[in-house]
Amino acid sequence: MFELRQLIAIFLFLLLSLTAQSETTQFNTCQLTPTTIKDMRLIRTIYSDLSPNSWVDTIDIDASGTLLLLKKTRGALKIYDLTTFRPIAAYYPENEAQVIITEAAFNDGNSIIIAEAISNYAGKLRLWNLKTHVFDSLTSNDSIITHITRHPAQPMLAFSSSVPIPYYQPGDRQIVIWNLEHLQEVTTLNDIPQKQAQSVSSLIYHPNGTLLLASVLDTVMIWDANTYQLLNTYMPGQFTMTKGALKPDGTMFATASRERNSSGQVKLWGLSDFSKIKTIQYNQEVADIAFSSDSMFFAVATGNQIFIYDAQTFTPLATLPTHHYFTDITFLPQNNFLVIASTTAGVQLWGIHCDE
Repeated sequence: MFELRQLIAIFLFLLLSLTAQSETTQFNTCQLTPTTIKDMRLIRTIYSDLSPNSWVDTIDIDASGTLLLLKKTRGALKIYDLTTFRPIAAYYPENEAQVIITEAAFNDGNSIIIAEAISNYAGKLRLWNLKTHVFDSLTSNDSIITHITRHPAQPMLAFSSSVPIPYYQPGDRQIVIWNLEHLQEVTTLNDIPQKQAQSVSSLIYHPNGTLLLASVLDTVMIWDANTYQLLNTYMPGQFTMTKGALKPDGTMFATASRERNSSGQVKLWGLSDFSKIKTIQYNQEVADIAFSSDSMFFAVATGNQIFIYDAQTFTPLATLPTHHYFTDITFLPQNNFLVIASTTAGVQLWGIHCDE
């Protein structure tokens, strides 16, 4: 009887594996264009170990599209192999009661940059080698590190830091440029408006490395990434920006926001003249926005809905309504797939289905 159960289990496992491979192949061979998109379909749930006090709020994909990083609001940082959907590494802070992972991002396919907050008032950056599992200390900071962005071509890192309001002093909001090769600070950008409630909600390098962009509450700021001179500052409106995203071809910047009445907006800006191109209004706050790697599409997460748009005409192409509250979205490099994180469903892989 035991051997029969084993054979049945093996048979079911192989059947499910073949089904998943068939679905993945179908989506991989689909030629995705604005005129062929039909809908979105769930391929699999990658991670679902959630609790009321801890959910996945950050996901990141390495450049090859084969590794997935997920960070929970409290506790673990986990790495998954997207070719097998199996976890390959995990990191837990030694003292979870006092140490919180505030941000994490791929440095390359072999290492991850981790920002930790200690006792809610100090932060540190460490480099985690995925092969050796050795940690290298990059820097310690008297404030909490909130966002990390890696320079696309040089061993440089930009990170934003902030101090909780009870400990805030003028000048505490800042962006630091860090040299990863020499492990030293290059410069500090102190141009951020120093309001108590103000903090950086997104920090992104231009794909060619010439610009550094930040969204700060209700202000978008753009620096020359070589001279660190502030080039432009503009206020899209009286609302709080939650996320920002750069179109991979470097022509457009998008800001996501929430308003006091729980509605939201996405604004798209041209980077050649810093002009507003389009505003899209929603009846829910916007949690995240992401562009496809070929710059043809962008996805918007608004509370419990995902929208796919044509990035040229801004025409809505597909909608995914659910009862989940989304926290982060990102395209895989193949563009036919979205990895979506939510507070209730964990991390899921969705395929964008289309007609040939």
